[in-house]
Amino acid sequence: MDLSQVHYNLIVNGQGEAPMFHQPSGVDVFRADRLFGETSGELKAIYESDLTKLSELPVLALTEIYRGEGPRPAFVGRIDHIERLGRDIRFRFEHWHNQFSAEEVFGCGYFDIDIVTRGINESNRTHWAIKQGNLMEGILRLLNDRSKDHSPKAFNVTQWPIPTLSHVAVMMPFDSTFEAVYTAVKESCNSLRLETLRVDEIYSPSQISTDIFKAIEQSKLVVSDLTGRNPNVLYETGLAHARDRDVIMITQDAEDVPFDLNHIRYIKYLANRQGLEQLTTDLREFIRAIDDR
Repeated sequence: MDLSQVHYNLIVNGQGEAPMFHQPSGVDVFRADRLFGETSGELKAIYESDLTKLSELPVLALTEIYRGEGPRPAFVGRIDHIERLGRDIRFRFEHWHNQFSAEEVFGCGYFDIDIVTRGINESNRTHWAIKQGNLMEGILRLLNDRSKDHSPKAFNVTQWPIPTLSHVAVMMPFDSTFEAVYTAVKESCNSLRLETLRVDEIYSPSQISTDIFKAIEQSKLVVSDLTGRNPNVLYETGLAHARDRDVIMITQDAEDVPFDLNHIRYIKYLANRQGLEQLTTDLREFIRAIDDR
């Protein structure tokens, strides 16, 4: 079997200024303790005993990405002359194609990259993994899709697809009376090592509608507080459902859950200290149930 057709190297590097991203060919190093990160035990067993086997596989190299930054460099190519030098892995690289970004790769879903399950987000974790799949087939699909422009027309999204960042997007009225509720939501998410993002926490020059869309599109899941039937929150909840996100609805009043949504399980809570403590517990269990599916 030609393993290059079914396995590939995935290198995610937090050092965007590394030579491998800015030279068509050359020599670079990578931390040895990050080798085989996010690699299955089966694949690790094949390559761990002889690192030279890694040169038989194509490489997809990406820089880590973070919210608010511009397009980050990436390339597909090959590596050889791999050797361990103390705490580093030294290798020679060569670009085959680099006319795409790390954001496009993480957002397209064509590669064996874990960004939304098991609490893992490979898009902002430095590691060198061996992945299952035909790399070149995925790259061709990515480039083909890019040419068709599936980007949403109602929002000013300059790059498509955009990557999932695995935060919890929180949709609730912009009202100071909900601050304690948001604190309870954050406590639930933080206890599970999940970042929360409310739209008013985003500081960008784009339209707020675009910020909302990106917050939803890049989220692991969405929490929507339907209390008071706020029209903006209802719109955002529908948008999240349309984008196929897991949505956890919460409310202080069951009458505020619209008829079209009341068949979906939701969390009813009281806005007092004991009620918010219970909300923290209930929300944590909902999120765990989503992760365990």
